Amino acid sequence: MNWDAIGAIAELTGAFAVVLTLIYLAVQLRQNTISMNENRKVLLGESYQRRVQARTELSKLTAGDKELAAIYVKLEDAGYPQNVNSIEVLDPIELRRVKSLCLMQFLQIESTFYQGDLGLIDTAIHERGKAFARKMIPIWKALGIIEGETMGQFEVLAGIDTDSENA
Repeated sequence: MNWDAIGAIAELTGAFAVVLTLIYLAVQLRQNTISMNENRKVLLGESYQRRVQARTELSKLTAGDKELAAIYVKLEDAGYPQNVNSIEVLDPIELRRVKSLCLMQFLQIESTFYQGDLGLIDTAIHERGKAFARKMIPIWKALGIIEGETMGQFEVLAGIDTDSENA
């Protein structure tokens, strides 16, 4: 066997090794993609479960507390949440309780925006969060939960056109 034949066999073996390596990498890439998609589904499920738990806890507070439920009935009778002035029917203790619950709502919605921006929640959930925020922002402003620069940033996240509202 001469050196040309040995060189040709070596080149053929090298080319075969490259093809095998490319096939291996393609299989690994596919498996990694599948794994990442499965992990994303798990994260989405966990995120949704945490949101449900937080909403459930908030509902338990009002459902399990007659005084708090009565406060919300009083607010709703005064036009809450559409009527910002509805909070004026509350005494200082009731106002403090409502402000605390509204802060919890605000933090949940803020989390929704953050998770939505990261792609960790479904678009429909993100949009429902925006709709809820648009409804609640006047109340949150009146309660002093958000104000100033934070308010402006939150309005942008909620999809509120502040230029047309200020015109």
